Amino acid sequence: FVVAQRGIQEVSGQQIAAAGIATPVDAVKLKLTYKDQVVALQVLDGNSNGKLDSNETLRFYAPGAGDYWNNHEVYWLTANGGGALMDERNVAPGDAPLRTTAMETGLWRNNKVYVSQYPGPDSDHWYAQDMKIDPGAQGQTEDYPTLTMQLDLALPAASGTPSIFTPNLLTYIKGEYEVQLKLNGTTKTVTRDTTKDAVAVSDWQPEASVNGTSNSVQLTLVPGDTAGGMLVDSMAWAQPVSLDMGNSGAVFQGVDGSWRYKLSNLPGGYVLYDITDPLAPVHLRGMNDLTFEDGPDTHTYLISHLDTTLFVPQVVGHSPLTFNANKQVDAVYIAPAGYIPALAPLLDHRRSQGYTVEAIDVQTLYDAWGYGMIEPDAIRDFLRWAAVEWDIQSAVLVSDGTRDPFNYEEKESVINDIPPYLRTSYLDQNGYERFIDPWLGQNGCDTCYAQLDGDDPLNNEYETPGKGFMPDIWLGRFPVKSADEVATVVSKIVRYETTQAASTFWTRTAAFLADNYVRQDGSTDSAGDFVKYTEDAIALMHAGMRIARLYFDPLHNGDEPWREDDAVAMNERAVALLNSGPGLVTYNGHGNWWQWATTDSEASTPYIFYLYDVDKLTNRNQLFIGLSMTCYTSQFFQPANSGTTLDERMFLHPNGGAAAVWGPSGLSVLHGHDDLQYGFHKLLAAKEPGTAKLGELVQAGYFENFSPSPERNKLYACCEDVRRTFLLFGDPLTT
Repeated sequence: FVVAQRGIQEVSGQQIAAAGIATPVDAVKLKLTYKDQVVALQVLDGNSNGKLDSNETLRFYAPGAGDYWNNHEVYWLTANGGGALMDERNVAPGDAPLRTTAMETGLWRNNKVYVSQYPGPDSDHWYAQDMKIDPGAQGQTEDYPTLTMQLDLALPAASGTPSIFTPNLLTYIKGEYEVQLKLNGTTKTVTRDTTKDAVAVSDWQPEASVNGTSNSVQLTLVPGDTAGGMLVDSMAWAQPVSLDMGNSGAVFQGVDGSWRYKLSNLPGGYVLYDITDPLAPVHLRGMNDLTFEDGPDTHTYLISHLDTTLFVPQVVGHSPLTFNANKQVDAVYIAPAGYIPALAPLLDHRRSQGYTVEAIDVQTLYDAWGYGMIEPDAIRDFLRWAAVEWDIQSAVLVSDGTRDPFNYEEKESVINDIPPYLRTSYLDQNGYERFIDPWLGQNGCDTCYAQLDGDDPLNNEYETPGKGFMPDIWLGRFPVKSADEVATVVSKIVRYETTQAASTFWTRTAAFLADNYVRQDGSTDSAGDFVKYTEDAIALMHAGMRIARLYFDPLHNGDEPWREDDAVAMNERAVALLNSGPGLVTYNGHGNWWQWATTDSEASTPYIFYLYDVDKLTNRNQLFIGLSMTCYTSQFFQPANSGTTLDERMFLHPNGGAAAVWGPSGLSVLHGHDDLQYGFHKLLAAKEPGTAKLGELVQAGYFENFSPSPERNKLYACCEDVRRTFLLFGDPLTT
């Protein structure tokens, strides 16, 4: 059952029969589960035969409709016993005190701002607003950061019981904080002093109790004597309401003690439920004269009514997934079903090379390992299984993904069939929390899909946390958004490995580009000497390899023609170099999602190579393998109206660009990049030309980062974050 609305769900026996469970079926044989938890269900057994007939219905309660990746929940029904039927409780009114009010609760949320460094109370990194304040703003009330929250009450407001408002906040600068909550003309002020706290970042859930109710709450951060930074995540609220149902359904909460609750204007055909325990709701019987009695504990109640609290979920039949174990499969290509036909030429090409390959519908993996919902760990769990049962060497994820699956940032392109493996932190060997990306916090870890030891790729008993992280299989990704894009990259890869292989000039040409170390004012870049590390990589190349250098150097006045001091000319030469047909392109330097380097901010092209420069590439028959030893350029999950980052665009470009790109999803340092490129180029030089596979070259880079390297005077492993945040756009089996 695919549930898209919170509330009671009703499914007919006819729907169930159409999905594959024959009716009539004994009610006690029905088992409903949600993520392996048994959910109590109610069979509306009209003829009291203990069975669900085709003309009868069953009901269950669903407390939510989605998670970080999904806008729905999936419940599973079987007919093999082991389930639970919904209990009943008599709530016939007695002589308890009478009341016509109760409490309505809710959680206001309006995700707009993503902050990778700070997980909120729900750990999702999304906030409604980032409020910053400075002491200089004191008295300038029009400049105070303010957020208005509109609350949706289903029932009429009442009086007599205080309303409780609890904003979920996070302060990230040590300071003195004053927050005002305004509602119905009343202002409540809460304060906090974090100047002496051990850490700057901390959650804050101040509670404001006020008389009366409100559909709107205004939250304002008032400046004090210190600077402040505060993120607003959400706000929980509880307000008194009248039990006038308005001929509709509603959810309300009782109060402490035993009470007779008097309701009015109930809808026709309603049923009263206690949903305090979502897995075990209770059907309440015995209401008389629109009144029921319950207590002394607080309970949450639901009055059912179609389309407000009663819904009909989608019913889908499921055939169990069966994989043949104990067979040899060299590589798997995981994709949405609609993309698999476009993979056929690549699969045929691999089979002609002697590989055994399988294309797998990703939804079958979500069904088998993810309870039917999008879940990165479902893919990893399958790969763990396949590594044992099939002895796979390589895997390719065929889909784009995003960190914003619900498009909170309102970009034009949102595809998330195979999401990034988003993680924020792990515990190191000393028990300290470490970020996946030391500077960004949360980041994508596609190599986590390929690290197969333990239930958790980062915290498990098989390795030293963080430092022991290594992929166990080769992994690539095609960040595609359509079957047409699949066809494009498949055509490029097959062409690269077949018709283009005859070009000796092309395969024996390597281009190296680098950002400047010495700035225009003579100061040096603290990030490091990009040219020096580029030259170290060049020194590893085959003696017969033609080297094409291009370095940005704003102070160049010598005889080395590969140094360029003009930003516009540098960009033009970079485009020309990539169009000239090198088989390998390596860039060292600064970067962001859209470009290599920032050269001269006043120039018309203030970069070495830019996102839309890719469209100028016409090297269709001389594609290159790209190494982006920089930051961000492979962060495919960054929301963007352009639809791609720089590295994605080079890989997806139909008329040229790259047959594969190995690049960064995060923010990292030159020493880590140098490890990766050193291992890659060293193994490439050691292999016979045309025999090295991308997967083994990338793995050699990860291993170089993993291990000490006395030959490089590297006595200990450094910068292990690059093993988590660098990823390959392409097929690891490409040679």
